[in-house]
Amino acid sequence: MEAVGPYRQLYVLQIIRYWVEVLGELQYPAMQVSDDIPHFSEVLAIFNNDDSYFRSRKTWEKL
Repeated sequence: MEAVGPYRQLYVLQIIRYWVEVLGELQYPAMQVSDDIPHFSEVLAIFNNDDSYFRSRKTWEKL
């Protein structure tokens, strides 16, 4: 289980990164319609890091 843990986390974070990019693309057209839209790119900025950053993290999973 320890061998696949980092890859499992990396793949989940890559999926989250994709959805963060989609939200980032949709936020600007939504902001033109309403001023109540938050800046998702600031709130979810940690997910825009490279895979090397995600692989280097040791504290993602709590035992």
